[in-house]
Amino acid sequence: MNRFLKSILLIIALAGITIALDADPSQLLWRDFITDEGWWTAEARDRMLFNTWVLDEYNQGLTVPLASFGWLGAFRLFGVSLFSARLPSAIAGLLAVMLLGLMVRRRNRQTVIIVDRLPVDVVMLLLATAIPFVMFARIAMPEMLSLICLLGAWFLLDINQPADPAAPVADRISPLRTLAAGILFGAAISAKLSTIIALPFLAHLACLGRQRPTARLATARWRPAIHLSFAAVLTWAALRMPFGLRFPAEMQALDVMHRGENLPDSLIDLLANISFFPWPSPFLYQVTPLLVLAGYGAWQIGLRRSGRGSAAQALSFLLFTGLTQSIFSNPADRRFIIFLPAIVLLAARGWRALARDEDVAPYSPPEIVGGWSGWLYGMIAALSVSILIPGRVALWVARGLAAFGRPLDDFQIRALAGLLFVGTTILALLYIGRRHVRASRVLRVSLVVNWLYLVIEPFDFLIWAGLGNILGRYNGSILWPSVGRWWAIPWGLLSLSLVWLILARAQIIRRIRFMERHRMSLLYLTPVLGLLVLAPTWIRPVFSMRDAATTICADMDDNTVPVVVGKEAPTLIIGSGLQAVPIRGEHNRAWRDLPPPRTRMLRLMMDNGIIHETEWPAEADTLDICPGADGAPRFRFAVWDTP
Repeated sequence: MNRFLKSILLIIALAGITIALDADPSQLLWRDFITDEGWWTAEARDRMLFNTWVLDEYNQGLTVPLASFGWLGAFRLFGVSLFSARLPSAIAGLLAVMLLGLMVRRRNRQTVIIVDRLPVDVVMLLLATAIPFVMFARIAMPEMLSLICLLGAWFLLDINQPADPAAPVADRISPLRTLAAGILFGAAISAKLSTIIALPFLAHLACLGRQRPTARLATARWRPAIHLSFAAVLTWAALRMPFGLRFPAEMQALDVMHRGENLPDSLIDLLANISFFPWPSPFLYQVTPLLVLAGYGAWQIGLRRSGRGSAAQALSFLLFTGLTQSIFSNPADRRFIIFLPAIVLLAARGWRALARDEDVAPYSPPEIVGGWSGWLYGMIAALSVSILIPGRVALWVARGLAAFGRPLDDFQIRALAGLLFVGTTILALLYIGRRHVRASRVLRVSLVVNWLYLVIEPFDFLIWAGLGNILGRYNGSILWPSVGRWWAIPWGLLSLSLVWLILARAQIIRRIRFMERHRMSLLYLTPVLGLLVLAPTWIRPVFSMRDAATTICADMDDNTVPVVVGKEAPTLIIGSGLQAVPIRGEHNRAWRDLPPPRTRMLRLMMDNGIIHETEWPAEADTLDICPGADGAPRFRFAVWDTP
């Protein structure tokens, strides 16, 4: 029955990725989809409609050549529309689920240790129902295309790791597979440059099967990583070259802008980035139960000292890639999509442990560590606590002061977080590193602290939004849809129930008979709730975005109105034949300040009437986008014709 239920849920989830693909995206995406879908696909659309890649100053699609070529191919096959723009992402999402299942199935056949084998159907089910994964598989952004290439590179490097660790080097490392993995990884960073953070993990994985070299050159040990990196850079450069040679000024302008957005400006910025790591809040809302199960999977791997399966590789991925991500300043949710396969692999390990009634207490290592080992475990515990707590405390202080009319600016919040990070790390090291402690206790305490943080997170915004509303300081209701509306509460309660079940199994708190008896139901609630959250998009799809081009272009023709200008213009007219000019930062300011005659302007207003673009008057026709459960629009676009 369990296998049948998993199969049914998986079929529903995979079908849900493609049903009503041109419908309005999930409201949980907040507003990224309104701008980014058009920004990323604009160059491919312009190439299809106007036979040129560049029509204005802002050309974000040039930085993702692989994705742009994919969108261009879809436009040529199916015409310019939301459906064809999103089709490459949907296909990549379906392939990612299948490839991850194939990788786990192959590793299961070669893994000697039974407890390292993961249930393939659970792995595929958890990924196919992960809310951020499905949302980004249904929108025209480069994340899915990058993810499938990254998984392909991971799969090829995994093939180089057979079960027998005593196998000769010649039988364990294939240079051709390593080079092919490098090519795929180069394609991944060509689709989305931020995927470069996965390089340390892939380089580590490439060298795992390497024995100590007998040659005098110590670099022989690192040759697979060098080959991988060289192939990746060469592939990225080859794919980037057509745009870089034709449009060097446009590429340089985008590179300068992206460096300013992503790299820390100072040591304070760097410390603040680390203290706010690992996940942006909306992403946490959407994957909290998965992270709880993933933590239990990591617990099982550490206490059983087994690490040859896919879950062990996933843990390495999270460590290497997570620490690399922490130095960057841009915490956008879409940058964390590449973490989902690793989270799912560890979550499947936690699922297996709970489903098969595996206890953790008998496997706790009894040794007491001190000296250098004590400092090492102290560093693990310190980072586990200080990476999460200081950033949250800084936000709480800022929200509390803002509620009472004394807001802090962004630099002050980040400086406070950085200072708290340094202080917390030092205190934790002094307390733990100088004492003889149980290694298992340090790991458990760190994990429990992280779990409690995760469980509190879904309720955190609700508390502060309610406080702000009561005091009349701000209107938190406009963000309620992006927090999750009704499902935020059951999502948090499910996470808390899983934490309780795990801690009771570890004999830290008392077991509850009812929870033990129905633990499989709790496990299945994770994918089922995910499907319920996503189902409204499939069952009652809203096509206001698909029909936006017709609404905006009503009563005019292509000859009399040459362009539509605004941040959201490229997305909202993606199905029309008009030229779109996006406004972002310093790009296309001339269009905004002095638009040509007969230009149609777009301006976004919130559903409470607050206007984001204040340069233009409010009197205009309106277009309502993404109605909520009560039928009221979330967004309203004012359309204004220049004289």
